Amino acid sequence: MRISGNAIDIMGGHEDAIGFNPAQHVLSNADYANSAEQIVEVMRQQHKEGSDFAKIYETGPDRMDMNEKPGGVLHTPYQYTAAELTAAVQEARRLGGFVGVHAMGEPGTLYAAQAGVASIDHGTQLSHKPCAS
Repeated sequence: MRISGNAIDIMGGHEDAIGFNPAQHVLSNADYANSAEQIVEVMRQQHKEGSDFAKIYETGPDRMDMNEKPGGVLHTPYQYTAAELTAAVQEARRLGGFVGVHAMGEPGTLYAAQAGVASIDHGTQLSHKPCAS
């Protein structure tokens, strides 16, 4: 079995407790990292705690815009650039592990592929046309 630590996410990203009353102190379901340096720092801490690989939220918070026709459009904003994900992949390799990403749509899935991640989880909102990088 391979074990990851908490997913890694930007503040205000996919698994952050957005929209809750700040006085309630609702915890995120992820460890925050807002730059390549912070991603590496979080990965090193998770490795120290026993993780074998890193899971990174690359898209989100995902939302459906039902005002767009036909049938609505899912928006999946990316969270990390290809360069930031590349830093994560390089650190994971140095530690003997790998990176998997949660990515639903574009361009986040493209950035993950360009960075060389081991897996893109989900990828359910990909178009049939090439996207601009």
